[in-house]
Amino acid sequence: MMRNIFNIYKNNKKPFNKSHLIFLALALSPIWLQGVDPKNLIFNTDSTQALVLPITAQAIVNDKAIQLEVSKTLLTHKTGLSHRKQIPKNRGMLYQVDLFNPLIFSGKGMQFPTDLIFIKDGIVIDTLSGVIPCDLDKCPTYATLQQYDAAIEVNRGTIEQLQIQHGAKVNLTFAKIR
Repeated sequence: MMRNIFNIYKNNKKPFNKSHLIFLALALSPIWLQGVDPKNLIFNTDSTQALVLPITAQAIVNDKAIQLEVSKTLLTHKTGLSHRKQIPKNRGMLYQVDLFNPLIFSGKGMQFPTDLIFIKDGIVIDTLSGVIPCDLDKCPTYATLQQYDAAIEVNRGTIEQLQIQHGAKVNLTFAKIR
């Protein structure tokens, strides 16, 4: 059956009709029902390419702002900040996660060291400084044993520079996208 779907253009004079649209809607409904915006899905992307997302959030910690790209898909969670030469000062990536499915970070594909800030309910619950770049097949992994609902990845030294400590309040704001 899948072979026929991919050969629609080849075998039909009318590439799409109502039954094809119904099939497509049913196929994509699990994605829509899970709250994933299909516009954010990226297909056939080479995982060795940097993915640069727009700045759509900001974290205020100790009266200092960090401009954030927001990772929303499995692909952006996996790729993160990897394959970039650097990111500007006071910039980072926000990963929003399910408390029961935490992310495990790695320096694989990274070209610069980073710090990680783990947040639960707007409070810093853990930090890790110095996630180092790695180009091996098996790289060290980094995580926290604490439950968290968000993590921010920033340039190495940001935690020290902004004096971010356990218990610090993090005010996250998001841009309204039309």
